[in-house]
Amino acid sequence: MKFKILFFLFLLNSYPFFGQLPIKNLVEINLNSNINTEYFEYNGYINDNKNFIFFNRSNDPNNLGGIKDDGDVWYSKKVFDNLWTSPENVLEVNNEENNLLLGVDSQHIYVFTNGEVNTYKITDTSTKLINTSFIKYYKSNSNILSGSISVDKKLIIISTDSYGSYGVEDLYVSNKINDSTWSSLINLGSSINTSFQETYPYLSSDNSRIFFSSNGYDGYGSFDIFYSDRQNDSWKLWSQPINLGDKINSEGSENSFIYDPNTNIISFSSSENSIGNSDLKFYYLNLNENELNTSDINNFSTIEDGQKIILNKVFFYQSSAELLSESFDQLDLIFNFLYENENLIIFLEGHTDNIGNAKKNLELSSKRVETVKNYLIKKGINKKRIDGKGFGGERPLVSNKSSSSNKLNRRVEIIFNKKLY
Repeated sequence: MKFKILFFLFLLNSYPFFGQLPIKNLVEINLNSNINTEYFEYNGYINDNKNFIFFNRSNDPNNLGGIKDDGDVWYSKKVFDNLWTSPENVLEVNNEENNLLLGVDSQHIYVFTNGEVNTYKITDTSTKLINTSFIKYYKSNSNILSGSISVDKKLIIISTDSYGSYGVEDLYVSNKINDSTWSSLINLGSSINTSFQETYPYLSSDNSRIFFSSNGYDGYGSFDIFYSDRQNDSWKLWSQPINLGDKINSEGSENSFIYDPNTNIISFSSSENSIGNSDLKFYYLNLNENELNTSDINNFSTIEDGQKIILNKVFFYQSSAELLSESFDQLDLIFNFLYENENLIIFLEGHTDNIGNAKKNLELSSKRVETVKNYLIKKGINKKRIDGKGFGGERPLVSNKSSSSNKLNRRVEIIFNKKLY
């Protein structure tokens, strides 16, 4: 996976977190709708520079193990302001097994596969395996696997059905012994584990508090997210778990809660109003919405040839090529990006769902491409820098099996390329 990073400077204040639970004040971060699909997205990490998202996706036909693959690592790259690239599989770190994303830092990603912990260094040109280590005597009786690595990279918290389980999936800890070995799994005990499922654990930065998802405690839905505080160094005594509240939990299922104090961003996955199985959500924690406007662009480089994004906030009247007014903000972002990057040309792709006459859908998609093209030309972009084509319903993003997936397939995509002089 080749990266050419866009550098952004975000002027965000730091706010206390752990003294203000249950969570009350969140400001949602809008993402491209194509990050979430009809499949299961979870374990969402935004890196420190806020220009990459890494996450897990299950049962996508594009996983290396196909629809039976319980987890591959994917990524999406920030292009400009609220624009993100279409997610891509991080092929270098995945195989046909369940590849669990344990964590991300400024230069590395950590991936767990069947007792093996792999560390990859991420640069602007490559993804390189730099270390492999193993959890001693690792054994799992469950196909459901979740977990994370601590901020100091000395602990791994795993949810699985293994030695000494109180029911099905329990929470376990493994301590780093050296660069090649981790201790055998230690069950966190009956003060936190139940006869039901405890899953998706995540440690606070000081390793004193654990967040997890469970259906073993009273909550709002099938799985809720809770937190509990470690009472001693044995890892077997914990405070009574506390529900994070209805700003996070719903009548659906919530899991994979992650909080990054460096970015002040939390993420979790929820089935409530989701496109498919469960969708990722990202929020700034305890920020006034006006303060989000203090972000500023410091510097950026050109993006890769063939980089693609989906204009998820460009809308048309039904069965029409006329733009709705709420589309202008995102089109203006594209204009600004093209204006500031004169070495780029773009190719527009228009797509519809598969409802109705295929010939009319093809014509409509072509007209919508022309509408977007004309908008950018009138704003001041040279027409020689813009080309495009309509594809009708030939290239669905997801299967056309519901109104929500149909909406995803009605889209305009932009492919960026360098000018040929």
